[in-house]
Amino acid sequence: MRENEIFQVHKYAQRIRNEKPEWSIHPILIWNNAKNKNDFDQYMIKDALLNEYSLMTTLELQKGFILVKQNKITKDLFLKMINQTGFIKFTNAKIKKMESGEGL
Repeated sequence: MRENEIFQVHKYAQRIRNEKPEWSIHPILIWNNAKNKNDFDQYMIKDALLNEYSLMTTLELQKGFILVKQNKITKDLFLKMINQTGFIKFTNAKIKKMESGEGL
């Protein structure tokens, strides 16, 4: 994934925030990395944190959905997790932090 493609999520979010300040939005960029299994690099993650958006891979999104379907996490916890900034991963450690309120 190229940097310009990742910047699109920030660009569109800023435009909406400017045009519709009454709206509360949280952009999420989901990368289909199923073939190559690459992750976001440290600069992509830092940019997401600084510009307040989420990065996810399709594999992590699928993992989150499966956890909800298996009743291992609630839909509310799933939503809280994907609305965090930076790189979103459904690890056991991150889930426990979120459940305890540490991850918020």
